[in-house]
Amino acid sequence: MAGCQKNESHHTESQVASQPVTQPTEITFNGQITTLPISLNNCSGNNCPEFSVKRLQSNFKFIDQTIEQASLDQLKQILDSSDATPAMNNAASTVQQSQDSYVEQVQQYADAFMSLDQELKKLSANGNISLHIEPKLIKQTPQMVIVQLSTDSFLGGAHGSASQQYFNFNLKTKQQLQLSDILEQGKEKELEKLAHDQFEKWIKRENLADSISDYEEAWAFKLSNNFYFNDKGLVLQYGEYEIGPYVVGMPSFTIGYEQLVGVVKPNYLPKNM
Repeated sequence: MAGCQKNESHHTESQVASQPVTQPTEITFNGQITTLPISLNNCSGNNCPEFSVKRLQSNFKFIDQTIEQASLDQLKQILDSSDATPAMNNAASTVQQSQDSYVEQVQQYADAFMSLDQELKKLSANGNISLHIEPKLIKQTPQMVIVQLSTDSFLGGAHGSASQQYFNFNLKTKQQLQLSDILEQGKEKELEKLAHDQFEKWIKRENLADSISDYEEAWAFKLSNNFYFNDKGLVLQYGEYEIGPYVVGMPSFTIGYEQLVGVVKPNYLPKNM
């Protein structure tokens, strides 16, 4: 009997040893950028305004929905801030309240955009108005995807406007990362100091004021929540008029990875840090 038991035990160990080791499944992100099929009321020719919205379509629905909602927010903000008639503004403001599909909602904004174009043409305004929104994949790692949402518009006036928003997505947890998510606990003030150092260097380099204090009386510094990682470090992106006049455009400050050790969580730093 003892011999039988010994053989049985040996057989079981052999079976266990021969079982293949299961490797963790690597998360794969697949996405493409497409242009929405939007109609501009059968407008054709050189007198037509430009309206184009592109979308991201991927195998991560929550990412697509986040970018789509951000695009709708941009459309609403741009059209609500225009010099359109109150009736047109009201139409633009109610689009998001509908339960229509994303394409249908964008089409409603396109219709409001065409109404604005007609109003401006009645006023004999020169130049065609334009509005473009486009997402772009700028970085992809096994744990993160970064999407840039670029917007530019010209609705009459002295100049147009533009913006660049960055969205950082953790593929494993399926969440959009905020600045607080990537920082070690209690390190926001330290990051703010690093960013302010870059801000001061920028003011001096661009000769924007005689002194830092003079500049900050008009344009106070603040820590941007619009960020992304590139090959050099953490990039903080600012919008028009956020920390400077229109002429400075959309400034950005890059804080090198070597300065972020102990400030940013290790899993967001290069492996050799």
